[in-house]
Amino acid sequence: MPDSTSNLPSPLPGNPVALENNDVQSGYLLYSPGPFEIVFGRQRFSLGPSPLTSLVVSRAVPYLDALDVSLSLGRLHMTLLVSTLENRATIDDGAHGTAPYASDETVILHNVHYFEYDFGFIRAGIGAQVIIIRPANAFQIADFFPVFSWHNADIVPNNLTLTMDVSAVPYPGLELYAQYGFDDINASFVSVDGTIPTITAGLIGASWRSRWPRSSLEAVLEAGFTHYLWGSFDDGAYLARAIYRLHVDGINEWIPLNSPFGPGTIWVLARASLTTPWNLDVVAKAQFLARNPSANLTGTYDGSEAIANAALEPSLQAGVEVAYSPWKWLRVTLEPVLHCTSAKTWMELTIGAGTLLETRGRVPASRPRGSIPSP
Repeated sequence: MPDSTSNLPSPLPGNPVALENNDVQSGYLLYSPGPFEIVFGRQRFSLGPSPLTSLVVSRAVPYLDALDVSLSLGRLHMTLLVSTLENRATIDDGAHGTAPYASDETVILHNVHYFEYDFGFIRAGIGAQVIIIRPANAFQIADFFPVFSWHNADIVPNNLTLTMDVSAVPYPGLELYAQYGFDDINASFVSVDGTIPTITAGLIGASWRSRWPRSSLEAVLEAGFTHYLWGSFDDGAYLARAIYRLHVDGINEWIPLNSPFGPGTIWVLARASLTTPWNLDVVAKAQFLARNPSANLTGTYDGSEAIANAALEPSLQAGVEVAYSPWKWLRVTLEPVLHCTSAKTWMELTIGAGTLLETRGRVPASRPRGSIPSP
């Protein structure tokens, strides 16, 4: 394992300089015929009104390898995304991912279907995220159909998450938004369900934007929650859980796919960013979390009163990032962050620098022979 006490490259067996090489985060083809927009390749993707989080695909997900098709018909906008997820196991996957759904062998199909309508100052959306695995990768054409694949005429397993969202602009610059989702609905009242409870998640927030000729101010305040089983799924179809795996040098990493902080969490986020005309940008951030220590996206999928009633563990982060660009090609950042938990309090300081190397050119269009150039 690499040295965990430092973020500097440390040797691994057979890899003396363990610099990460899986770092291509964007590369795609884009085509826009008429009302369509078609993007094919590696791309960032997230849906929902919140600028900070999402219950469809978390904004922390670095990229998806996907086909993304969008269609705009007046005020109606539709999105279809078909992607595959990394299937190589992480250390936390343990003994999961065995036949007939084995890690490294089973293709994990991830579909997102979303419909939104703009009513004017109110916008509403509804959509679904479906994670599908099949024995011997025996997918059917119905697995790719929008809406129909949400339950796919009883071709299972399908890990379906249904989400709804709404946003409103009651005053110029002010936006109010909310998102709510169902991962499972207990139907025991009609005697067709077992011990799995109704699994929900939700968030609500407000954002403010002010712009001036040479500067701007943006602020966001948000609160949300996830059920202790949010994103989980049947133990026998473990690879269909809402887990985003990332193949890296050393031990593979993972993060929750459809929530910012995983299951069993309550959060309050605040963020304010100021841009100035002096090449100086300031971002202030605060994050309060209350986590259920017994909630585990890689654990057993079943209802549990003990987990549901477990005491939450609070934590707080607060920091300020200051960025300065002395030249167009150089950006220097300084970010002190305060961390507080029930066990300890500490400070972190991050100092960074980035550069942009860019070149542009123009290819002149050819003219028909004998034509006269425009003045």
